[in-house]
Amino acid sequence: MELVDSKKEKLSYNQVLFGAITNLKSSGQIPEDVTMRQAAATVLEEIGSKNVQTVQIGNSIFVGVFNREKNNMYVRIYNMDVGRNLLDSMYRYGAHLQKKGIQYMSAQIRNERLLPALRVLQKRLEKLDTNLEFVELENEDGYGMFLKFGKEPLMEAA
Repeated sequence: MELVDSKKEKLSYNQVLFGAITNLKSSGQIPEDVTMRQAAATVLEEIGSKNVQTVQIGNSIFVGVFNREKNNMYVRIYNMDVGRNLLDSMYRYGAHLQKKGIQYMSAQIRNERLLPALRVLQKRLEKLDTNLEFVELENEDGYGMFLKFGKEPLMEAA
C-alpha cells in the first residue's frame, strides 16, 4: 500500500496498522510462510499485552513495551506516513516519552531506507543533550537504534 501524507489525509488507527503490516509483508520483512492473518493476530496480541502502550502520531503508530527496571521503552513503529512526517512523528514521540520520565528508548530498524532519516534526526538531537545512536546488528537483520534522553525538553526545541 502507498504511504499517505498525514498533513493531507489522516488515516485511522486500523488503516495505519493494516497498511503497515501489508507493507511489511510485501517487502519481505514478514516471512513468506506467515499469512497476513497470522501477522495481524501477532501484532494485535502484542498490542494487548501488559506494559504495552500505543500512540498514534500522524499516520504512524508507536508500540512501546516498558521495562521499569531499566527505565527503557522498546518501540516498534508501524508507519504509513511519508518520510518527512515520520521524522517529525518520531521526534514528537521521543518528546512524549521524555515528558513521561523515560530515560532510554530502543528499537530495531529492519529497513535500511530509514537510515538517512535517522541521521537527520540524529543531527537534530545533537543540538540538544539527547543522544541517538544506531548500530548494525550482528545476529539479526537490521540495525539497533538507541536513544538516551537528556534533561533539555525536546518539545521546547521543536
